[in-house]
Amino acid sequence: MRGFEDYVDRSRRAATVTELSSLYSAMIETEGYENSVLISLRGRNIGRIGWVKVPTGYDDAYVQNRWERIDPVVACSLRAMRPFFWSDVAEQTKLSKAQTDFIEECKGLRVQSGIVFPFHGPGHHLDICLLYT
Repeated sequence: MRGFEDYVDRSRRAATVTELSSLYSAMIETEGYENSVLISLRGRNIGRIGWVKVPTGYDDAYVQNRWERIDPVVACSLRAMRPFFWSDVAEQTKLSKAQTDFIEECKGLRVQSGIVFPFHGPGHHLDICLLYT
C-alpha cells in the first residue's frame, strides 16, 4: 500500500468489514503499528467492537479481567478531544497500583505502547481507535 491516500481510495471500495479491516491493518503496519482496535464505549462499558487485531491472548485477558474498569487509556479517552500517546497517560496521570500492574500485564502480553484516536458522539457515545505495538 502506498500510503494513507491509497488506503482511503481502496477503503471506499471495501465491501465488508473484514476487507476494510485488512486494508486498515496493512496501512497501519506501514507506519510501524502491528495491532489495532476499533471499539465503541458507553462510559467504561465496552459496546460494539468493529475489529480487533491483537497478540494472541490479549483480548481474552482484557475481557476476563474486566480491565476496562482500570485501564488508564480508556479513562483518558473519555476526556480527550484529540489523539494522544499512551506514554502521555503514564507521564501525566498518577496511576494506582492496579493500573501499574495492568500496564505490566499488557507488556507481558506484547502490548506496550500506542496512540489513541477518540471520537465523541451524542449521548456519551465514544468510539476509539487504538494503534499499538
